[in-house]
Amino acid sequence: VFGYFNTDSYDSRLYIYEQGMMYDFSFPAFYGEGIRYSLLVRGNITPRLMITAKAGTTNYFDRDKISSSYQQINHSSMTDIEVQLKYKF
Repeated sequence: VFGYFNTDSYDSRLYIYEQGMMYDFSFPAFYGEGIRYSLLVRGNITPRLMITAKAGTTNYFDRDKISSSYQQINHSSMTDIEVQLKYKF
């Protein structure tokens, strides 16, 4: 998945559906100028064990930090990684 966003302010933010892991999805909000890209991969390790992994990155072109307070990231991009294992009994 790849997306470009360019809005004037937080008041004109965009909500985009993003597929997540099993039993999960999200509608993150984006504002300012930047791109969001992610990759979701599923595979069977054994007939009873499945692994799912997701990696996503958001790059902002109009700021040097993301968020504020304890969640502040002193960089213009952030990456999230998720891994899920499913075992069939």
